[in-house]
Amino acid sequence: MLRDIDGSSRDVREWRVLMVLVFLALVGLSTRLLFVAYRARILTTIDSPLLYQAGTLGFNYVDFGFVRRGLAGSIVHLIGGDRLVATSAFHILSAVLVAGAACGLLARRPLRRATAGVFILLFAALVGRWTEDAGRTDMLVATLLVLAVVMLTSARPVWACVAVGIGLFVHETALIFGIPLLVALSLNDARWRHFTTAQWIGVAAVLASALVLYAAFPVLPHADLATIVSTVQSRLPPKEHVDWAIYYAVSGWRGVNTSICQNAGDPTYVRHVLSGLLIIVLFVIILRQHRPPRRRLVLLASIPSYLFLCVIANDFSRWTVFAAFNVWLIAVSELRTDEASGLRFTGLHVASAAAMIALLSPWTATVRYPIYVPSPAIDWYFERFGAAATLPVSAALERCDPTWQEVLAGSLRSPVDRPRPLKP
Repeated sequence: MLRDIDGSSRDVREWRVLMVLVFLALVGLSTRLLFVAYRARILTTIDSPLLYQAGTLGFNYVDFGFVRRGLAGSIVHLIGGDRLVATSAFHILSAVLVAGAACGLLARRPLRRATAGVFILLFAALVGRWTEDAGRTDMLVATLLVLAVVMLTSARPVWACVAVGIGLFVHETALIFGIPLLVALSLNDARWRHFTTAQWIGVAAVLASALVLYAAFPVLPHADLATIVSTVQSRLPPKEHVDWAIYYAVSGWRGVNTSICQNAGDPTYVRHVLSGLLIIVLFVIILRQHRPPRRRLVLLASIPSYLFLCVIANDFSRWTVFAAFNVWLIAVSELRTDEASGLRFTGLHVASAAAMIALLSPWTATVRYPIYVPSPAIDWYFERFGAAATLPVSAALERCDPTWQEVLAGSLRSPVDRPRPLKP
């Protein structure tokens, strides 16, 4: 049991050992879905739970040139081998990076046991949710957000923007959540006043360069759509999940309009948006960020981005976790000691943080499509009493874009006709 500590060298050593153990536990937790799939012998088959994610990671700079979200796919390409195995390795690598980054933030100073318990348990709740969506880019984006926070709080705003700029080429969430996060941290204690003119110029140059390059991808050299589609399909088992991943990756504004249409016709939309907001607010309260002036900072860093993505996209669980993670980052970035930060946590806060694991984790309640559900426990409760259930993506595509296969430029072949990829 972690005991209250006074900051002595022995306590610092014990605290760092504890952080190593927490790191190992978090990495182990992140492999749960992979382990279950491996034990069931479906990890690399047509029934793999990673098919959609592997499809989104099929886009890379090496094979296709300048393609959107190609950085993570390029890492998977460099890992090589079977794409589902490489996707699993990418997930584990991302878990190691984000767990190491978060534990590194906490390891900077010893904390009292209640304070440590709150921060560790809340981060474990986030990791638990990432665990059940293995193969996404979210943990890699989260790692870059941690790096951006470290850089900004170390008076290196240009490098903070470099981290966010790199993240843009992994997934747009890096920019959507990263910019409000950096703005909130810059406003805290008027940190922005200490930036030099050269730093301001560097910040503008880095962000402008990233945005211009991102916007220029359609006119920069890249493979034709038919080649991209057929190549990604050929490397994965033939299943509709792969084709859905390709559709949303290459459809551009057509895919965005489909997502907006899906939200408009989703009977669970309001419930999901509100349950996500509830989780974000609970993070704010448990982390004692609900009093001025911190309240406006954490809300700025979380709510606008969350609501924006809830309008144009459907993965409500992902947007909820990112928003809650931003709240966690702001709280942890300002930790010095319990006294200096003004944070005094009690056993009630620790118990509340533990309850967030049950509220967020998909394994505490069974729902059909966890990616759309911020809190499976809340959805399970509503559905138990007859509330509407979440619709599958197939129903949304049929209603909102019945000719969605046209986006694949005639390269889509039926699962019967598509050959299975050869095993290496």
